[in-house]
Amino acid sequence: MSEMVDITHSREAMRGLLLKGQRKVHWRAESSDRRLKLVDAIADMPIEGLVVVRSLRGSGRVERRRRKCLEALSANSTALDAPALSLSPEDRLTMSAIAK
Repeated sequence: MSEMVDITHSREAMRGLLLKGQRKVHWRAESSDRRLKLVDAIADMPIEGLVVVRSLRGSGRVERRRRKCLEALSANSTALDAPALSLSPEDRLTMSAIAK
């Protein structure tokens, strides 16, 4: 979570971490050394974290696990009075399906 004014700075910082040819930073695609660099960069950002993890390997489809995580994220964000969520396009589609 971040103040709205800090979001632009954080997004610019993340874009600066992209490697040549990368469209986005994704944890699964990064080496251990690179992950440490990403963690250090994120730790320097003016944000508070809310981590939602749902690890139920083999129990349900990926889409269901993603939906359950987003439901928990949404509920916790509301409880913390977060003014907005910044989501990936894929997660926005999932959230719009949840809202229906």
